[in-house]
Amino acid sequence: MIGSTLTGDGTCQVRRWNRFSLVQASFVVAVALMFFLAAYRFPELPHSFVVFSASVAFGALAFAYLSGPAATLTVTRDTVIVDNPFFRYVVPRHLVSGASYQENLSIGVELKDGRHVSVSAVQRAGGDMYSMRTTRRKAGEIQTCLDAIPAGPSVGTVERKVRYTSFAVALIPIFVAVISAWQWVAWMTQNQP
Repeated sequence: MIGSTLTGDGTCQVRRWNRFSLVQASFVVAVALMFFLAAYRFPELPHSFVVFSASVAFGALAFAYLSGPAATLTVTRDTVIVDNPFFRYVVPRHLVSGASYQENLSIGVELKDGRHVSVSAVQRAGGDMYSMRTTRRKAGEIQTCLDAIPAGPSVGTVERKVRYTSFAVALIPIFVAVISAWQWVAWMTQNQP
């Protein structure tokens, strides 16, 4: 599900909310809470068990964030900002010809020189059963934003920037889970009869 929002400061934003990943994250967090309760009930379990379950819960929330709200498209008078989960594209408005979708259901912003900037903010989240109808609607929402905000004078080229915070959100739970699992296995081998 996506939605476009025209704000009072002269911008229009398209954001993706992936309900399925939120349901998955909620389930994993519930399982991690059961691990916390088990650790409370059985204090002889190592701390690495608790840390592992916490990293799994945080990883699920990170996945839900990165597959949904981390991805946005913002239209201003000067630029179109595409925030994909790991990269940000800043496209000057004079380079944008409009919203587009391609045969492979890739939604994006078409540039006047024929290039295509893919917009993960509105791409279908694996297994979307609405396919072309939904793709056209999503591209239409981007075009509505482009039409609603008149383009002002702009200069420059397309800039691609790394979103380091998103990389950290994705990698920290994996790193912590691997370290704590390793410590947990070491504890289990030491306490084996």
